[in-house]
Amino acid sequence: MITMSNVGIIHLSDIHFSSDKNHLKEKWELLFRALKDDFSNCLFVYIVVSGDIVNTGKASEYIVAQTFFTELLENLKKRYSSTQFRFVFAPGNHDCNFDLDTQVRRNTIKNINYEYIGNDNSVLKMCLEIQSDFWNFYNHFNNNTPDNKIYYRIIDTIAEKKLCFHCFNTAWMSQKNEETGTLFFPAKRFGELTSRNEFDLNIAVLHHPLNWFNPNTVENNKKEFQNLLDEIASLQIIGHEHENELRKTENMDKTTSQTICSSGDVLQNQENPNQSGFQTFFINLDTNEVRLRRYRWEQDIYQKYSERETILNKKSKRVVELNNMFIEKLNGINIPLNFNDKQV
Repeated sequence: MITMSNVGIIHLSDIHFSSDKNHLKEKWELLFRALKDDFSNCLFVYIVVSGDIVNTGKASEYIVAQTFFTELLENLKKRYSSTQFRFVFAPGNHDCNFDLDTQVRRNTIKNINYEYIGNDNSVLKMCLEIQSDFWNFYNHFNNNTPDNKIYYRIIDTIAEKKLCFHCFNTAWMSQKNEETGTLFFPAKRFGELTSRNEFDLNIAVLHHPLNWFNPNTVENNKKEFQNLLDEIASLQIIGHEHENELRKTENMDKTTSQTICSSGDVLQNQENPNQSGFQTFFINLDTNEVRLRRYRWEQDIYQKYSERETILNKKSKRVVELNNMFIEKLNGINIPLNFNDKQV
């Protein structure tokens, strides 16, 4: 029986599809089979991919990825005929085609800051050109591409609950050989997200963990991006480092709720065909209870090796509320004020 308030997430990351060598092809059917029991009571299931869908960002690799996700969707629809499915993609550094990189872009990245980016989108647009094949792939499964390719949202209303995936393109300034602590995300551009919360559940999807962002800018970009993520999202889904990690944090100065950060395993390691894993989430939107299951390739099958439950808290701002008595006193003050027979 489908429960209206239940949603599921299949989190895949770091797949690194190549145009010729793909160990994952031998595991496709077993991966599909591993998902046969996780979402029996879900109205919606989201296939969330936190970057590095392909290996070198080329169109030929995205054709392989397109085949995989098409078959995945077909298998899921056969198993869960009453469930609706949606894709949520956020690009990673391997989703960039560096054959399209230019000296102008490389020089820009060396000097990146808010002043260099400016108030228009010309710098961002130029830096995003290496992701053109990713956005063609994105359009195939979503029938559109977002106007803002740095930050975009996937929004649904399910059983009168509003759910939002906040997608952050952390690879917009990626390089072939990037180093930790060098990335920059223009968090100031999205400050209005922290002043309002119109959703019952907020989930952030991004490729790079926070340690890849520059703490040495004037604004401390690592910290300002962390504050942005923590203030808007109860759950953060991340990739890139090829390791499962689950953390729960709380910033007492900023919000009244905790943030859960879940990093995904690598689904396809070109150097080690036996390293492969993914995770699933089962979420009740009425209670915000979450069941997290983790799978990894062991003994020629995807085996569930971990299951735990937690609760996602709705983000809310710390606010000062005025009681009625204080408001009445404020209203009783005569304006302008008089002091020593003079108006002030």
